Amino acid sequence: KQLLFILTVNADGHIPVAFRCADGNTSDSRTHIETWNALRAVAGRTDFLYVADSKLCSRENMDAIDRAGGRLITVMPRNRREDQEFRLWIQTHTPDWTCAWDRPNPRYSDGPHDVWRVYRAPLPSAESWSVVWVWSTLLTLRQEARRRRNIAAASEQLQRLRDRLAGIKTRLRGAAEIDFQVKTILDKYSVSRYLKVRRTVREEHLFRQTRRGRPGPDTAYRKITKRRFDIEWTPDEEAIAYDHKSDGMYP
Repeated sequence: KQLLFILTVNADGHIPVAFRCADGNTSDSRTHIETWNALRAVAGRTDFLYVADSKLCSRENMDAIDRAGGRLITVMPRNRREDQEFRLWIQTHTPDWTCAWDRPNPRYSDGPHDVWRVYRAPLPSAESWSVVWVWSTLLTLRQEARRRRNIAAASEQLQRLRDRLAGIKTRLRGAAEIDFQVKTILDKYSVSRYLKVRRTVREEHLFRQTRRGRPGPDTAYRKITKRRFDIEWTPDEEAIAYDHKSDGMYP
């Protein structure tokens, strides 16, 4: 059995304000209105700023809090159309970013600054809410590094799979099984978008005498062709460059 533990803290994250438990099958998106109502009862007012993750970003949740006089900030899910449109737009445009925060690196004294910039999108969300994009320099570096690591790790696993296919005693013979192994690797490292993998057939030719005995000038040979599956892969530089344009950014 599972439980959903719902904890609300104050702005600096140090003081618990409210908590409750729900059934583990409860959808997070269905808990925010009840949580906000509980916070309103504790605070005795509605003008506090309610900040939550992308599960808050639904018309039902946001409209309920807005009608009650509340204020909120939430993250827009990655699968939203507004997100996709911005990431396409930024390929050929440069937003007019405003610096919201600039501080020394919180972990390394000689590391890059922790800079946060914001940009208000010209169009509202589908629910008519303002959309503000946030860009973190440190998040940019982390996402870029994670992508490189994942591509390298997946490439290493693909090479191991290729070595298995080349082995004499390999049991990976069927195309469907090989495709499944490739998909498993790409999904594990979330690099299906960044690596182009192609299954090929490699031919190996052997020549054997048609008759037994010591070979001589007139010995006849027959050609034996064995076909083995192989895989090839290359990085999709266009997809990598596309996503790199919006690394560290979220609405």
